[in-house]
Amino acid sequence: MASAVKKALKWMGDNPEECTKLLMKIGLNGSDYDMNLELNELMQFGKQTDEYTTEQMKSIVDGYINAKLITATSDADAVYNNICILSVVQNRLL
Repeated sequence: MASAVKKALKWMGDNPEECTKLLMKIGLNGSDYDMNLELNELMQFGKQTDEYTTEQMKSIVDGYINAKLITATSDADAVYNNICILSVVQNRLL
């Protein structure tokens, strides 16, 4: 999951025009393309710290819990920790 978040942020940083169009299309940016493009470029997507990526991942887990896509627990930290453990195990197996 961390890898996917980092790849997404890197793509957003490498492709600010496409990113802006996509964010506008799905309703996460307003209707002023030029202003949104400028703001998205200022965000420096893909250049964030590991701590930022971790917070983004936790936010995704929270969203999944709130949308009832994860139902076994409402403890986002527990879900995140399990994802991290699985990721470490998978990397060791590869």
